[in-house]
Amino acid sequence: MIRAWNRIVAAMVAAALTATAAVGGPLEDGVTAYESGAFVEAMALLLPLAEAGEPEAQFMVGQMHDFGLGVVQDDSAALTWYFTAAKLGHGGAQFGVARMLDSGEGLLQRFVESYAWASIAADQGVPDAAAHRDMIGSILSARELVRAKEDAAAYWDKYVVPFQTGP
Repeated sequence: MIRAWNRIVAAMVAAALTATAAVGGPLEDGVTAYESGAFVEAMALLLPLAEAGEPEAQFMVGQMHDFGLGVVQDDSAALTWYFTAAKLGHGGAQFGVARMLDSGEGLLQRFVESYAWASIAADQGVPDAAAHRDMIGSILSARELVRAKEDAAAYWDKYVVPFQTGP
């Protein structure tokens, strides 16, 4: 009787797991885990996708490292994942890079580069990126601001245009 009960329970668990997996793909499951606060599960689901080159997963893994969500907070790892996703056109990651370069988290402050990254994130509609760009712009010298705007234009061409879809 116990063996039959164990088989029934095992079948129910397998069915539940199969149904859950069928709801969304690995990225969707990772996002759902992240949004529900299950950060250890989210990391387990998202890290393989991030390593395989999925920009949204890279961004979310960067956020988990940036804010210590389910992992030990690690500025270096956060910046690495943000840069990886930012170079693939991910606006949120581009803003993450801008924030970290401005604050000096894990590296020396680089305001000109922070402005450039914030600028392209703002141009993609990332919330708070325009305010960040403008704040950084207010502390740059005229020469630095010219260079920052030139860098932003170059970053746009290199890190946004190739990833745009549609006409």
